[in-house]
Amino acid sequence: MNDALTLTVQAMHSDLQRVDTLSRNMVNATTPGYRRQISISRPFFSHMSQLDMAVGAQISIPATDLSAGAIKQTQRTLDLAIQDNSFFVVQSDGGVAYTRQGNFQVDGQGRLVTASGHPLLGQQGEITVGFGEINIDKQGLIIADGKPVDRLRFAKFDPDIQMRSLGNCLLIPSETVEPTESGNTVIASGSLEAANVVPLREMMSLMETMRHFEASQRLVQAYDETLGKSIQKLGEF
Repeated sequence: MNDALTLTVQAMHSDLQRVDTLSRNMVNATTPGYRRQISISRPFFSHMSQLDMAVGAQISIPATDLSAGAIKQTQRTLDLAIQDNSFFVVQSDGGVAYTRQGNFQVDGQGRLVTASGHPLLGQQGEITVGFGEINIDKQGLIIADGKPVDRLRFAKFDPDIQMRSLGNCLLIPSETVEPTESGNTVIASGSLEAANVVPLREMMSLMETMRHFEASQRLVQAYDETLGKSIQKLGEF
């Protein structure tokens, strides 16, 4: 297979990956705190290296758009929205992870957990509040039944650090790096940060990707037809 056809097939694989990413964004457009997933194309010259000549080689890199979403009031005590670029810290199945999704709840053990059941972490670890009245102030101090329990733990990362999605609105840095503890983060209680997805933008990108895929598909078909005719002509000699 020549280089031009190989690159065309790779581009089609990349388009399929992008369609999957765009579809996931659209599905999560109403998920609080969801961070839009994007695909970053690799430089063209890297596609031409011999290491990238295998069909299906990845020619785009998944990344996360960390821009803020709109904050909407809900009046629910356990709905929290961060007002800077910090993250809530949670305990995932694979270790510590980070999220902007603030629709927390109390599980059967009296712990504060995410919507998917992962424990929210405070300065002292997992936060147990029981089943009484809960209040959380702007600095993240948690008061249960009139008594201070813990303070929310917040983390910040350098803006150049790429974050990788684990699903369920959980993120981790793409490289091994320690976050900065954020002690001056302000939260809005009774509010939620919406997803940073603009459905119309995703729909336009989806249409553009599908058109590109169809054009690449026609190119492959034309190549196949030309190759077939060439073989037929050779057979006539």
